[in-house]
Amino acid sequence: MKTWTIAFLVVMLESQGVVVADEKGDEAAAIPSAGTLTAKSCSLGFLEVIEGAESGEAVLGVRIAFRAVGDHWEAFGSAADNEHASGSETHAPKTLNWRVPSLGGLEFSSEVYQSVQMGDAGIHRITGLQDTARLVPKEDSRFTGWRGGKGFFPTPVFTCECHVKSCTTRRGRVTQSDVNRARELMWQALAVDSDPADRLPEAEKIYQSVRTKGLTWNRIARLGEVYRAGQDTWFSLSISGDLRPDPSIPAEGTDFDKHWYLVRGKDIYSLGVGLEFISSEDLSSDGSCEQLFWMRGYDTNGYVLATGKILRIVESSWSYH
Repeated sequence: MKTWTIAFLVVMLESQGVVVADEKGDEAAAIPSAGTLTAKSCSLGFLEVIEGAESGEAVLGVRIAFRAVGDHWEAFGSAADNEHASGSETHAPKTLNWRVPSLGGLEFSSEVYQSVQMGDAGIHRITGLQDTARLVPKEDSRFTGWRGGKGFFPTPVFTCECHVKSCTTRRGRVTQSDVNRARELMWQALAVDSDPADRLPEAEKIYQSVRTKGLTWNRIARLGEVYRAGQDTWFSLSISGDLRPDPSIPAEGTDFDKHWYLVRGKDIYSLGVGLEFISSEDLSSDGSCEQLFWMRGYDTNGYVLATGKILRIVESSWSYH
């Protein structure tokens, strides 16, 4: 039974300027990061409305996603949490105090939300605030969870020990050269160039379409959102919907979902697939910006943090069954 999945994908600079993530385990703690964090007990969570909770009510709470450990960030939880519901006594503090930078530094407290549902992993119920109306996230269908219901924008919140700064994020531009490099990474990830027997079904569909229809990459992988903060530019590419083997099946959480890439100087990084951009924050107060994303997939949701001058991708996710 899987309750909480933690993945550390470490991206290292390569001389060719195209960077691919490698999966790491216990070695992740030794990887250089953005800088020295100002509070070792700092935790990062997101305001969520938990619909379909055990009681049948919609619960306004905080899902704890990441925490500062030494001079780097890691996903909250561990493999030991797999046998526990949300907020296991071993790994989750019973109470926490939070601050919401986007709401003028509004502070509130929270306590463990007792639930036996696996999808409620890491949830704290909001306490210590009589009027919680300001905390209710805005409805946004892009952030609908795997188990359905309404979607809500996951507002980032930080424990009061944190010292973070928001980054000014703007709509950006990306060069055609960088788009082409990202498309090449996508092509490699889908294994379109591999032996037909090893090709993913999605890749086989694309491969045949290229051969029979003469489609160009401009039609296969279309440029979507583009953002910029500090020295970083990140953008999404989406595979054309008419290439899907079964158009009746939603693209969300599949290889036809959004693929995200980050450009930093001469290098380009793959951030992942099935992501929605949330915000960019200076989590280490060192002038660099980290990116936060919502993640979706089959029987899973989660959050992704792109952090560090030597880029690390940290994933905090949970399953529902």
